[in-house]
Amino acid sequence: MSLIDLTKPHPSPTAAAPQYTERAELVLALPDAKPLASLGLNPDPLQSLAAALAGVRSKDGEQAEMCLDLIPVSERRLARRRRTLLAAARRRGPSAYGERLTTGSTAGLGTGLMDALTSDWNGNRSARATNRVPRQSDVRDSVGKFTPGGTVFAVQLLLRTTARHPQAAHARMNQLLAALATTSGENYFRPRRPKTRRATVRFDHRMATGEFAPHRRQWMTTPELAGFLKPPTARCSGSNIVRSGGIVPPAPANLPVYTGQPDLVPLGAVVYPDGVERIGAARVEDLLFGLQLGKAGHGKTEEGLVQAIALAHNGHGTWFLDPHGEAWMRAQPYLAHPHLQDRVWEINLATPTPDQRVVSWNPLSMEGRDATHVQEVVRAVTEGIAAAQDWGDRAPRARTILARTVQALALLALQAVDAGRPDLQPTVFQVRSWLTDDDWREALLPHLPPTVRKYWTTTFPKLAENSVPTVTYAIDRLDTSVSLRVALSSSSEVTCR
Repeated sequence: MSLIDLTKPHPSPTAAAPQYTERAELVLALPDAKPLASLGLNPDPLQSLAAALAGVRSKDGEQAEMCLDLIPVSERRLARRRRTLLAAARRRGPSAYGERLTTGSTAGLGTGLMDALTSDWNGNRSARATNRVPRQSDVRDSVGKFTPGGTVFAVQLLLRTTARHPQAAHARMNQLLAALATTSGENYFRPRRPKTRRATVRFDHRMATGEFAPHRRQWMTTPELAGFLKPPTARCSGSNIVRSGGIVPPAPANLPVYTGQPDLVPLGAVVYPDGVERIGAARVEDLLFGLQLGKAGHGKTEEGLVQAIALAHNGHGTWFLDPHGEAWMRAQPYLAHPHLQDRVWEINLATPTPDQRVVSWNPLSMEGRDATHVQEVVRAVTEGIAAAQDWGDRAPRARTILARTVQALALLALQAVDAGRPDLQPTVFQVRSWLTDDDWREALLPHLPPTVRKYWTTTFPKLAENSVPTVTYAIDRLDTSVSLRVALSSSSEVTCR
């Protein structure tokens, strides 16, 4: 008795698996003057296309190709096309929404106009209910999307899918067609498949060589095509999108290595050309300013702490502003060294107590200055308050009143310093007093120059009612903080109790 082997024979490695191909050329279903939908960036138009291509099993021999060829249309051809469309619109006559309007009778357009004009006489009841006054077609209705000023391209759009089963190739083609259906607007794409062997060979030749030979004229504008001509954006979340991850240039080969040199500031861990990770550094003399941006918890504060501590140990002066106080607590152990103890100052404005020494600062102080520095004080204080309030160019009246107020207070401060009484200099809180306390302002006006005094006696009374609250709003907010009030309410820039 002979044995029968029922196992399936393995295909020969040299035998080519059968391939089934679907082909389609997308053409505009309506006249090309009617536009497709203008796709924006949210959602990304490439999202649906990426989703359609994600199911292609390339390891099993499946392929899906989309070939988009563009040729710019010359302005001469575009002008000739516009003239043709305008001539066709004139022959078509007055229209509304692309349909010719008629009067519904053999009397012609004149009877319809007469009915429209006399409708008010009979209570808006017309014998011909279908009569309407036609509107004239404008340029947009005539030439469609080919209005002057835009760029137009001749387009050839070819699709081809390949699989080992005919239904799989057909399914991939339908997925591509569904992804491109998002372009449907006043116009839409219609697939045109080659039906003869000669047409099939011609189609494959165009796919392989890029020969531009569309079935019919297909002219499209930039808004119709821009969604498919750009790279995928962050809103395209397809897993099959290849992303660069950002272009980060390599570290220079001559980048200094930080080992504690006093003329260097550490930058962080850097992989050098030899593949070894070291602490890169920059020369202090080369640094002017820097900006670090990133999400919370990604090391911006830690890098700033390391740089500040390293510069402090190497004899440089540093100022680390810590709004929350957490970074300072971590930095204290690294600053507890004999050569740093007499240079470390902790300025805490959080919750001062009555017996705690605090630092005061008077932005209006004129100590060590003369009359030529008044404009610098005016600019610094005015721009600082305006930036904090986000005025921009929206509050010119309030900005002017604030600048005039700071100018008057700075001149009074200069007189107090010249008289040997710097403790009588006004502070930023006197901005509110100057604008709201009329008696106090009137008592001090005689001490100002006539040109400054004239503004407060002639112009300010006309503006005070509506503009003063805008200026004093920032001062009122500062006054709610005990720490800021103590720090900014001292006339002299001294450390006091």
